[in-house]
Amino acid sequence: MMFPKSATTMVLSASLMATPVFAQQAQPVQPGQPARPGVQVQVNPNATGARAVPGQVASAPINEHTLAACVAIANQEEVAIAKMAADKAKDKDVKEYAKMLVDDHQGFLKKLQRFAPEAQETLQAASSQSNQSRVQLAGGAAQPQAQATAQPGQAIQQVGAQAAGSSQIDVIQLHREVAQQCLADAKKKMGEMDGDKFDICFIGHQIAKHEEMKTKLTVFQRHASGEFAQLLAAGLETTETHLKKAEEIMKDLDDHGDQGKNEKRDKSDK
Repeated sequence: MMFPKSATTMVLSASLMATPVFAQQAQPVQPGQPARPGVQVQVNPNATGARAVPGQVASAPINEHTLAACVAIANQEEVAIAKMAADKAKDKDVKEYAKMLVDDHQGFLKKLQRFAPEAQETLQAASSQSNQSRVQLAGGAAQPQAQATAQPGQAIQQVGAQAAGSSQIDVIQLHREVAQQCLADAKKKMGEMDGDKFDICFIGHQIAKHEEMKTKLTVFQRHASGEFAQLLAAGLETTETHLKKAEEIMKDLDDHGDQGKNEKRDKSDK
């Protein structure tokens, strides 16, 4: 089949125009090399070179220590709220459950110390002052990540120098501040409740928290290895046990609540 000369010329022209685009997206850009016009560059200051890929975002490396520290912080939050429940809960099963949480989570924290010294710390609820403060950053004040739109003749090396002088968010500190705020909010909410209302609120809180921890440990396991992966697997098993127990207690609390309502209804009928 023959194509008209004009159609053939259009196909060849389109191919030639498309080729530099694909080459531009895949071509590494070395320090000191002039950047292509209009290409947005994200630079990792620790890397020997940078790749000019539109929309690519540079991020700080996260290792097993970071994962262990984040898990430890979540466990510290559990210990703090469980200690409150052990003192304030009305229902016997809720009290025993809270004490079990304290023991199990403190035991898990001791095992996490090998991978994260932060596990030795105690999480405190966020104060009103810390609520108003900005997130602490590693290395000083907050600065945006190095990002530049390359201009003709601009060297990537200059952008890399700018990136080296900027600071990144401390992931562990950020995670701790979130946990502190969650603890403060939970204590405030539960502090306004007594008796059955407190018990139901606490167990509901535990169901949600253990669902969250179950998801977190499942994902973290994919990025762990060796003994740390085994520890996360053990933690996941304990989390599922805690979750199942909380669901059973919640069912009993609901049944007791329904029974109490029926008794009141019977008395009113008489």
